[in-house]
Amino acid sequence: MDIFFADAMQDNKEEAEDLNADQLDRGLDVTGNKFKRKYRNDDYARFKKHIGSISSPTPDLKVTGKYHRAIKLQKKGLKFQMINTDSKYQELIGKYPNHLGLTLGSRKVLTEDLVPNMVFNMKKWLRSRI
Repeated sequence: MDIFFADAMQDNKEEAEDLNADQLDRGLDVTGNKFKRKYRNDDYARFKKHIGSISSPTPDLKVTGKYHRAIKLQKKGLKFQMINTDSKYQELIGKYPNHLGLTLGSRKVLTEDLVPNMVFNMKKWLRSRI
C-alpha cells in the first residue's frame, strides 16, 4: 500500500507544492494558523497590501514569488517532506519554523486527487499479475 501512496504523491507533487505556496499567500502555517510575526512596520504592511498581498498585515513570505516557486516536495524512501531551495530558506525557517508543509485542509484537497490515483495504480498492478 505504501508504494501506491508514494507513486500517487509523486504524481501529484506539483499540486502539493502549489497548495503549500497558496497557504503562504494567505499567511498560514502548517497548523492553519496565521503567522504570529507581523511585518516590520506599518509602511511595509501598506506596501505589501498595495502590491496585492492577500494576507496583509500577516506576512506571506512573498515579494517576487521566487521563494514560493522554490517549494519542493522531496521524497525520501516512502516518506515525503516539503523543502525550499531558495537562498532565503535558512533565514525564513528561523523566523517561521512551521511554514513548510500542508495544513489539514490542504491535505484533504490533495487526498481527493491521491485516492483515485492510488486506486488506478493498484488496478494497474493487479491487472499485470493476472
